[in-house]
Amino acid sequence: MRPGCEPETPTQAVLCRGNPTPSGVGGGQNIGYRDEQPVLDACEAAGIAFLPWYPIAAGDLDDVADPLDAVAARHDATRHQIALAWLLQMSPVTARTPGARARAHPGDSAAAGGGDCPADAPGR
Repeated sequence: MRPGCEPETPTQAVLCRGNPTPSGVGGGQNIGYRDEQPVLDACEAAGIAFLPWYPIAAGDLDDVADPLDAVAARHDATRHQIALAWLLQMSPVTARTPGARARAHPGDSAAAGGGDCPADAPGR
């Protein structure tokens, strides 16, 4: 372990190892699940990529659907585009790794990544 590095999670333990330094660390993170924020923070501090898995909660955004839909309607977007835009604006080390299970998904991902997250998005 690196001197002064005291990991609190298994992922942070990876960040604390000496050589080789990882180029990125994955963790669950989306607009409805933010428990991996300490891992994202550790990636920022280490200057390595954070690879979010379940970036749009596998499409299940029901817990945050009402505020997402309201913002999406004001910006001519989908709730999934707003959720992705929110995730991508969280940190400059967040990797853009969208999955595509339907023909529309790559276009949604491109639209979300092409602009700024609206200031009225939930969690901003």
